Amino acid sequence: MLVAVAGCIVLTWVLCAAILVGIGSLVLRCLDRSFHSTDAFWVGLAASVAFLQIWNLFSPVNAAADLPLAVAGLAGLCLDAGRLFRNAVRIIASNKLFLIAYAGIVAVIGLRAAGPCEHFDTGLYGAQAVRWLVGYPAVLGLANVHGRFGFNTSVFLCDAALDHGPWRDLYFHVFPGLLLFVFWIPVLRALQRVFTYDSASTSDWFHTILVIPASWWSARGYVVGTTTDEPTAIVALVAAGILFQWLAQDWEATAYSEWDSRLFTAATLFSLVVTFKLSMLVFAVVAWGLLFLTLWSKRRSICLKAVFPASLLVLAPWLVRGIITSGYPFFPDTAFGFPVDWRVPTIYTKIIVLWVRSWSRIPNVPLAETQGLAWLRPWLHSALRHRSDFPAPVTIAALGSAAILLLRSRPSRLFRLRPLWLLLPSIAGLLFWLVKAPALRFATADIWTGAATLGALGIALASEIMRPLRPRLTAAAILGAAIWCVLGVGWQQSYQVLDSVHGFVRLPEAPVTVHPIQSGLVLSVPISEGQCWDAPIPCAPYFKPTLRLRHPPDFRGGFRSQGLPKVEPQVPM
Repeated sequence: MLVAVAGCIVLTWVLCAAILVGIGSLVLRCLDRSFHSTDAFWVGLAASVAFLQIWNLFSPVNAAADLPLAVAGLAGLCLDAGRLFRNAVRIIASNKLFLIAYAGIVAVIGLRAAGPCEHFDTGLYGAQAVRWLVGYPAVLGLANVHGRFGFNTSVFLCDAALDHGPWRDLYFHVFPGLLLFVFWIPVLRALQRVFTYDSASTSDWFHTILVIPASWWSARGYVVGTTTDEPTAIVALVAAGILFQWLAQDWEATAYSEWDSRLFTAATLFSLVVTFKLSMLVFAVVAWGLLFLTLWSKRRSICLKAVFPASLLVLAPWLVRGIITSGYPFFPDTAFGFPVDWRVPTIYTKIIVLWVRSWSRIPNVPLAETQGLAWLRPWLHSALRHRSDFPAPVTIAALGSAAILLLRSRPSRLFRLRPLWLLLPSIAGLLFWLVKAPALRFATADIWTGAATLGALGIALASEIMRPLRPRLTAAAILGAAIWCVLGVGWQQSYQVLDSVHGFVRLPEAPVTVHPIQSGLVLSVPISEGQCWDAPIPCAPYFKPTLRLRHPPDFRGGFRSQGLPKVEPQVPM
């Protein structure tokens, strides 16, 4: 039964990928008749998110929202059918080993995606957020019910779009694996080129290094649940990979028209990743600016004219949704707050900011223990145990930096320093992350962008100057590092849970208590662990007596909060 469930999930990935490729091809055809199918997928994803954001401003993300996306996808596939068919025939004929390896990886991801949901944040607020999206348009002041609803991640819109038809109440098995399903294609192609000596370009090394995080996500990461971390990191790394390849090109010998669709894809993804997770704001803005400056310097007017409206189309409705749900465009940051009655009280936003920063430094300890610099030592001790998040990328970055510093004075025909500019968004993002919320999972893209940039340049330079350093040996070392990361403590548990799968696994049921607050409003509160899972809405992990409906008894009117409850002074007897 496990294999049958996994097969259904993989088939769904294929269908969803085809629809998104069709949508993306409609967009990219306006820039270039020749483009990568994977780029079409990512552009299709961004276009779909932009559409769903606008749709949700006026309507629930119901089954009717999927119809325009399906029609657009099918139209794009029909228009691009000939090229897609020729590419498929070419790949099948000339890349049999690639297809075998890819099928094995997809099978592993599919089996893991068939398992039960163990992602804590899905029960905490993710599943509830999806229920609100499916049932209602964007709700005024929804963050007053649960502060995390104000985080405004567009990942939940993608989950909500899948929560229909045969995947009703099973949507959480699909989206993270779908992105991994496509992310592996350029990574595995680069690895194949390195091993077969067809190419060992700097860009190939960048993507080969990304085998390490890709292997971790596939074998150990969360592929079941409403997780936002893995999708955010994947989208950011795809965009960073395109920008790295562009910076590593010989611009004098490059046909710029061939890059219009690729650079448009990267710019769109840098905008999309902000809507996935606000913590990527600094990384994305700096990277987008770097891409814009290179386009400006080369006078790529066609692409320049396209990236602005595309980025605006993705970001503008996201900002509007943030104001609707919390009263702030960048919640929980209180900058640019709107003077509306549904705005989350400042005291609550401060509590959320303090809690997120404290938990990110040292989870599950009193707030006082995470202040000052006392948290650095236990944080570093914990970070060293997460092989794929800290020791592996830091080691690769250190070795790459040493190779660049020691060998860059040697004569080299191909080595260029331009890709080092990609360190700017990586470092800027890491500084922002370190100050705001230094949990490793919040900075995966920042860390691996820097590591892959330095590692790729170091390997390329060393391979060119030190001839005995063969690409196959280096690639084998990277694969060994990936295996070392995957086989860390507790790897067996990622697969033992599959023993309990005897069909499609639904979300756990959380016992809740109900608390009447005012006429027409009854708040459900989980009895233990603070996880609502799929409980009836509204549900929150804590009881908030000051919560009010703006227009009782209709939820569509939104919510407001009167701040912290007053505490009557205790009179001594």
